[in-house]
Amino acid sequence: STRPIYNTEDILDTRDILEYMETLKDEPSESEAEELASLTGLIEQLRDTGGDSPEDGIILIRDSYFQAYAQEFADIVGAINRDATWPLNCIDWEQAAEELQMDYGEVDFDGIKYWYRA
Repeated sequence: STRPIYNTEDILDTRDILEYMETLKDEPSESEAEELASLTGLIEQLRDTGGDSPEDGIILIRDSYFQAYAQEFADIVGAINRDATWPLNCIDWEQAAEELQMDYGEVDFDGIKYWYRA
């Protein structure tokens, strides 16, 4: 089932965005037309990067969530032991997230920065 897409979400998948956009296309109300224009702008920013296609699924991470995402990502790829104690529990996650962002591009979704794997 499709659901509205908001820039308050921590993680967005472009496949969900495109699916939701399809539901807005048939005779949209004024607010739906504005919503569609906003989402279209977001998708066009991603298309302009020349990277992966939004149809293939690009994961977008909200800027305010990126540090938590970096911690989750490090755990998933086995970069850290979640049961570790000192000194591994003293990682500067703000710096780690900033360094991870070097491999990511950014897009603007109605004034909110989202990061995606470039």
